Amino acid sequence: MYLEKNKLSLLYKVAKKKSEQKKSTIVFSFTQEIKLSNNFISLIDIELGKSKKKSYWGQKNKNREFISFGESFSLNTDNLDKSFINLNIEKIINDNVNFNETKQNNIPIFIGGQNFDINKTNIDIWRKYKSVNYQIPEILILKSDNQTTITFFTLMNKPFNSIYSKCYDYYKAIEDYSDNQKKSKMIFKSEGIKTDKNKFIDQVAYIKDKIKKKKVRKVVLSNIYKYSIKKEGTYSLLLESMIKEYPECTIFYFDYLNEGKFLGASPELVLKNTNNNIEIDALAGSINNGKTISEQKENQKKLYESKKINDEHDIVIKGIKKSLLENNIKIKCGKKHVLKLKNIQHLKTSITAIKNDMKIMDILNTLSPTPALSGYPKNKSIDIINDIEDFDRGWYSGTIGYISNNLNAEFYAGLRSAYINDEYIYIYAGAGITIDSNEDEEWLEIKNKMNAIDQIINE
Repeated sequence: MYLEKNKLSLLYKVAKKKSEQKKSTIVFSFTQEIKLSNNFISLIDIELGKSKKKSYWGQKNKNREFISFGESFSLNTDNLDKSFINLNIEKIINDNVNFNETKQNNIPIFIGGQNFDINKTNIDIWRKYKSVNYQIPEILILKSDNQTTITFFTLMNKPFNSIYSKCYDYYKAIEDYSDNQKKSKMIFKSEGIKTDKNKFIDQVAYIKDKIKKKKVRKVVLSNIYKYSIKKEGTYSLLLESMIKEYPECTIFYFDYLNEGKFLGASPELVLKNTNNNIEIDALAGSINNGKTISEQKENQKKLYESKKINDEHDIVIKGIKKSLLENNIKIKCGKKHVLKLKNIQHLKTSITAIKNDMKIMDILNTLSPTPALSGYPKNKSIDIINDIEDFDRGWYSGTIGYISNNLNAEFYAGLRSAYINDEYIYIYAGAGITIDSNEDEEWLEIKNKMNAIDQIINE
């Protein structure tokens, strides 16, 4: 272990001087390597004080994952408007005073997410969650490019000795953590589905009527399954199961203490920015994976040949293209291909573009929710969803992700997800309804998507 007080003191003085010159919020951070003797994900079980918020982000196929602890600063809709948040995220990152002893150059600073409908205040089970919330942690441990680093973040509003003492204690607790504690599995009891099939059929008919009247072309209809938690368990076990079952997906976990926990395995990239190169997934049109290899091949063929599925997919591409062209961003589309997951297959098109001078959060809000998550046109689809769904989506099918110190960013859709609030866990899933939709097939699609999480929590 090393955390040199004299060196850190000199760095702190540099940051302090900049803070006084700027007369604004300045984040001081420093990064160094750390050696861990335990399984990385087991760190999520550390208790660094009972009041520490936590998050986990894992991408097995990219060999990248991080865990954050605590909150040194946040921007959210409880105290600020959305335009202020978007403006200040980049300003704070640009003003950040960071000292990095490692080769790691893509370190997340702001981590969080936002509602499916960012203009809607959360109610019901989501009432404690902020509709938009991005925070700078106190600690971030990042494993990427065969290197594990630890970054400490703090605002320049505390004396140096206090900051150093806290960092030292955190560092020691993390490095000395032993993964020998007994891990227990969570136990759930089914409480039933929110919207039964008969009501679902009525909702589909209502949407089709709106489509016939040319009000919309597509609406994504969702449902929710509720379980009571009979026994609290170890969350690292739950996340490890997700990683094992869905290595192609991004695994996410946000523990906001008494506000609730949001976790899942998302296959859908909403927006990625790497050195001003933008990537987006158009992921729409789904079919059951099939139990045998021959069934899987047959279903893959159906994905490519189905008019309904291809129309639904093309609407998503059209909506993304329209949103970006309105902001002078031209896109390039790759070829349609099939993304195969354990329970389901999706039709997918990768989209690329060159970022202009728009702020990344403004681009995100222009895109989100994409037609794959809401429908088309977006605003009219959201209005219909808010009218007919008798539960709050919250962050489900919203966007979750991070912005790094170099203004690179990565955001995924909050799909294949579950929300834990008080003594209950809620599983969400949805299906895109078009004029050619079959009620039974859409109902089955939602159930298959729910099974993706259901099988993990009840294995």
